[in-house]
Amino acid sequence: MKSMICAVFGIILALMTCNAWAETRTLSKVVWISTSADIQHQLAKVTNSLGKAQLHIFSVDESKRILEHFEAQFPEEINSATEIERMAYLNEHITPRLKSYAPELMRSEMGISLAKFYDLERIPAVIINDRYVTYGISVSESILAFYRQKDQAE
Repeated sequence: MKSMICAVFGIILALMTCNAWAETRTLSKVVWISTSADIQHQLAKVTNSLGKAQLHIFSVDESKRILEHFEAQFPEEINSATEIERMAYLNEHITPRLKSYAPELMRSEMGISLAKFYDLERIPAVIINDRYVTYGISVSESILAFYRQKDQAE
């Protein structure tokens, strides 16, 4: 009876260890902080390598690009106008169109905040499961490096 209890306990312990090992090896969340051009270039390859993991993409240069686009549309005479005239022009011509870009602006600013939160040294960066960070390589290569590191740790 005692040996049977020990055997069952051993099986339970093995299953628990196996589950804990699987959880550390499982790719559950990938955060990709990069630039617009890099994201557009690699997106198709990235989605193929994720499996069931969640992918969060943040383009940190998107808000700057959008704001520069709108600033380029300001007429020259607006610079010499009074503050009230400039505000009236913005409210009439720019603000309504800028509102349609609010999601992209917010996502870009969130990417900047996440880069600070993760204390990233540079971009592009890939953060896997909130712990493993790679710099300057693709998401696919980052995922492979993540699995290689897990295999070496065993």
